[in-house]
Amino acid sequence: VDLAWNLLSSVIPTELGRAASVTLRSNLLSSTIPTQLGELDQIQPGRARLSNPFSLASNKLSSTIPTELGRLTKMTTGFYFHSNKLSSAIPSQLGQLTKMTRLFYLHSNKLFSAIPTQLGRLTEMAEYEYSASPGTWYAPLLLYSNNLCGTIPSEVTALSGVNMGALVLTSGNELLGSPCPTMAPTAAPTAEPTTAEPTPAPTMTPGPTPAPAVSPTVSAQPVGIPTPKPTDTVRCGAGKGFNGTQCAPCPMGKASGVNSNVCGDCEQSTFASKPGSAFCSVCTPPWSTRSTAATNCDAAEEGFYLADSVDAKRDREYVNCEKASDSETVYNGSTVYDGMHAVCSCPLGATCGGGTTLESLWLKEDYYRHTALTPEVLRCPGESGECRGRRISTAVNCSTGGSVGGSVGGYGNLTTHSDGNAAVASGGHVTVKCPSSGGNATASLCTRFEYSTCAVGYTAPLCSRCSPNYYRDAITRRCLHCASAATSIGAILVAVGVIVNLIIYTGGLRESARRFEKRNTDSIMLTQTWGTMLLVTYQVLVNLAIVQRQAGAKEYPEPMRSVVRSIEFITGDIFSLFNIGCNGLTSADFVTTLMFATMVPNFLVTLSIIAAAFAGHEGSSWFRRLLLKNVFMILHIILPNSSTTIASAFLVTYFDNGDGTRDGFMSVDMSIPAVCARGVLHRRYRWIRTYAALQVVLVPIGCPVLLLILLWVHRRRIEARRTRRGSPDLKALAFFFRLYDKKTWWMSLVDAVRRLVLSSLLLVLDRANQLLAALGVSIVYVLMLREIGPHWDAASDVLSYACGLLIIVCILTLVFANAGESLTESGKAAAGVGCFVVNIGVLVLAIWLVVARWRKKRAVAPGA
Repeated sequence: VDLAWNLLSSVIPTELGRAASVTLRSNLLSSTIPTQLGELDQIQPGRARLSNPFSLASNKLSSTIPTELGRLTKMTTGFYFHSNKLSSAIPSQLGQLTKMTRLFYLHSNKLFSAIPTQLGRLTEMAEYEYSASPGTWYAPLLLYSNNLCGTIPSEVTALSGVNMGALVLTSGNELLGSPCPTMAPTAAPTAEPTTAEPTPAPTMTPGPTPAPAVSPTVSAQPVGIPTPKPTDTVRCGAGKGFNGTQCAPCPMGKASGVNSNVCGDCEQSTFASKPGSAFCSVCTPPWSTRSTAATNCDAAEEGFYLADSVDAKRDREYVNCEKASDSETVYNGSTVYDGMHAVCSCPLGATCGGGTTLESLWLKEDYYRHTALTPEVLRCPGESGECRGRRISTAVNCSTGGSVGGSVGGYGNLTTHSDGNAAVASGGHVTVKCPSSGGNATASLCTRFEYSTCAVGYTAPLCSRCSPNYYRDAITRRCLHCASAATSIGAILVAVGVIVNLIIYTGGLRESARRFEKRNTDSIMLTQTWGTMLLVTYQVLVNLAIVQRQAGAKEYPEPMRSVVRSIEFITGDIFSLFNIGCNGLTSADFVTTLMFATMVPNFLVTLSIIAAAFAGHEGSSWFRRLLLKNVFMILHIILPNSSTTIASAFLVTYFDNGDGTRDGFMSVDMSIPAVCARGVLHRRYRWIRTYAALQVVLVPIGCPVLLLILLWVHRRRIEARRTRRGSPDLKALAFFFRLYDKKTWWMSLVDAVRRLVLSSLLLVLDRANQLLAALGVSIVYVLMLREIGPHWDAASDVLSYACGLLIIVCILTLVFANAGESLTESGKAAAGVGCFVVNIGVLVLAIWLVVARWRKKRAVAPGA
């Protein structure tokens, strides 16, 4: 069990007593130590980490050390209980760990007792040794920095490898050598008597070791320290090293033991903040050091990063942070932390190696960071690979003021910040951190950090837009170069329409088509009606996917996602029909889309008003009927998409700059700035919002109101009609009411409102409530269909009911797709398949109804 370097703060489970090894160091555990850990009788190196088979170090444990831990008799190394708040006596049962050779650490606690004589049984303890690689000291037994008292047992001082006096025992234990204060007996006395009284022959002078001390060899020397002669028997004592001529205090960042004459570098995550250190102090996790030979804790360990401020106020909005307390800032009179930084957990989507700072966060692929000074890491909503993550490239030259390194990596000229310490490329994708001298950047090589760079063909925040000369493929949703653009769907549809009309009019089929239409008017109209019903249903499914995409949520799982993307053109979006960006409008953005989406309905409404004005003129009836029929049909198709485009103009996505300010961009098109760092609207966006507010009145509100007025004025004739379309003067409006019964003509208005709610109005809601609102509206609509039966014929009721159920199933599929980890990927895939199957079922039902209708027509009129 290895859960080291986390932020665990709960109790230690007793079930860990069944494990082969336990490593819980560097957490925030503050509970008692379970006695069941004494059942780890098989624990030994090789079962987990070689040197850390049993580690509870660097937590906040304040309980007693269970006597049951004396059963771990197979342990040979790695008993880590240091850097906690343990305040009990040292159990004498720990003397049963007779196979321990080194790394028996109980230091930096609050242990309050005499040293048990039973620890003298640890006769296998190795010498206190220095390893040139990685350049660190390995100690056998460390008890310093506790509240130990009484006389040091001679059995302990006689141990080979523990003969180092102040290093392992007396430092930080000021009461050693003095009688222990009288204390109440513990609730669980040890099984064997401890040395609460002085031993028969106490001595403060270490006894001779069983084996003669060995002088350090050449291989044991750290780089840069002179090697003593083989015959040299100089022992400088703790905290000193031999410099070739004499013993001198070890410099900061180095330490030496009693039996050594070499000052070795403190290993990673340890430090020596003052000269003459006998040992290296351990940084409290998650603090660490940038390198060996450190003089204080100046970095974050793996899985964390070093914040730019001591309170990490901005960082705490996104991640958990921890700063050194005042009591930890100074240790044994030495400065441990500089008091200028905090350590924060690595954001989701980033990788933090040892020594990571806020500026050097390594972003994973598909994640984005707006500036190198912000801890806000966002997942890119597009397809995988659009956001490449941060890359570290070669160094560039920094100069004071002006440009820095010229044009770098295609990002334009780099200019220094006003503080002279950083340079940022225009476009906000590159940050260069430069050494500072007197507040100005010095002309030197600096590491260039690229954060959240976009893949080729993508631009804008979150890599959400296609670059100039690129277009977004309707099915794959990837940006492709215009040179590789296939024929657009709109061009194909236009070509097919032209060819069909040419065949009819030039091939002599016009009169035959008219006779066929006259004989089968009702069947053709019913087929068109059912086709319109399916078209409206699939428009709803497509608009739901578009709303989810704009909200940064997940779309339908496959295979339904590919189906919906392949028919997005049915919404009437001209950019989906034609590759506008590759056909002369390379600089087209959302403003172009907004103009197209609003000009068409405005133009159509104007035509309808003109047609109404000619109502009283002789010979104008054919013009009115033809014009209004097509105007209303086109408005019916494009209204949801135009309304969605208008509503998108009011959505703004904000990005943290890391300096207390935020930049806002239009959510639908992040190449358009909306709100500057000062919170002021950009001039262009202010114009966009004003224009969109006017269009809200004219399109999503005005069009349904116009429909209501037209139907209400003609309601009596609509209710009195004998056929679907009614009298000839109602032919222009028949597109709306021909589907419904005489008394339920108003369902066309209900359907129009439903389509608006399931598209543009969902954008008003937050992401968490969009699907909930869509599901509620769809269920109410289906219940109305079932209870009222509003259609002209029963077959239309059945098909409409099936289409309503399809929408509900697909909404539930979107809910499952966004369920996160609460639903497995296989479950989400199953939901996508289910939605696809229901979709096929509805299509089969529609085809069967059409075929049955035409067969019935032929049966009634076999000679036709």
